[in-house]
Amino acid sequence: MVRRAVAASDQAALVVAVTIGADRRRRLVGWPSGRRCRPGHGRLARAVPVRAVACRVGRSDPDRRSNPMNLSAALDFLDHHGRPLDAAWARFRCANGSRQAVLDALAAFQNADGGFGQNLEPDIKAPDSQPFAARMAMEVLVSLDARPDEPMVSALAGWLVAAQGEDGCWRFPSGVLAHGLAPWFAGWTFPSLNPALNLAGYATRLGIGSAAMGARVRALADRMATLEEAERGEFYNRLPYVEYFPWVTHPQWEAYLDAIVAGIVATDAAGGYPDAAHFFDHAGPANGPIAQRLAPGLIAGWLDRMASEPEADGGWPTAYDPAWRSPTTAKNVVTLAEYGRV
Repeated sequence: MVRRAVAASDQAALVVAVTIGADRRRRLVGWPSGRRCRPGHGRLARAVPVRAVACRVGRSDPDRRSNPMNLSAALDFLDHHGRPLDAAWARFRCANGSRQAVLDALAAFQNADGGFGQNLEPDIKAPDSQPFAARMAMEVLVSLDARPDEPMVSALAGWLVAAQGEDGCWRFPSGVLAHGLAPWFAGWTFPSLNPALNLAGYATRLGIGSAAMGARVRALADRMATLEEAERGEFYNRLPYVEYFPWVTHPQWEAYLDAIVAGIVATDAAGGYPDAAHFFDHAGPANGPIAQRLAPGLIAGWLDRMASEPEADGGWPTAYDPAWRSPTTAKNVVTLAEYGRV
């Protein structure tokens, strides 16, 4: 089991110690490099002191709101410079927006086969249904508490079953290569834990997918997943672990959760998260098994940082294609809302 310990340094920074067991060797991890990483990931972010707090994350407490975000500016940015989907999603989560407006906007990216494409993933320009767009759509659907019997979800479920390979993975259709494609996607190799585990984890949370589909992914995970990579892998190599293992039944569930949490704490200590969005990509939702195992003060410090990151126009910056500013801003607003900051 993971045990959490908190101590104050001379600068009142939070030091998080995670004890996994004497037999587990520790080392700090830097930021990812290699073909699967987007530009900008070779840089280490400066270390950010984290403020210790007494309250639990998600509770209303004035101390936690010492660094409020300008919600109006963020929504204005999305309305004027963002995609309709991103604006609708942010408004739904924190400004009494319409759930149906989110579904209507998301429908523009769903194809007749039930999959998603149409440049929903900004780095993949093709209209064809493909797994990385499906993952982004499923993230939105989970946040809407979408039901398996809703037309959009049931159509997606059909695509997931039909498009999965016998090895458990989902691949690019040939048409994707005929359109604009970021170099890290052009060099992607399959089968891969990413996107297979990501899609299976979201499918579990949505309550969709056949037993055979889940079994094929489980077999792929048993062949390729390791505790070492779950803890010490590069950023995108760890992403499938954090989006799959917390949500499924697995005999090594506890061990994988321990490894994931240890990796997050070590990456934070090394200054390896360049911004708050990357930290929360690994920490997951506020009520999820990973976030519940992280020290509340660690999470509070990253929420403070996320709230401080928007630019003067209200949107969050990005190290990637400028097209990412809209989905990044929406997701960060949703994250802050989920953790009780807006």
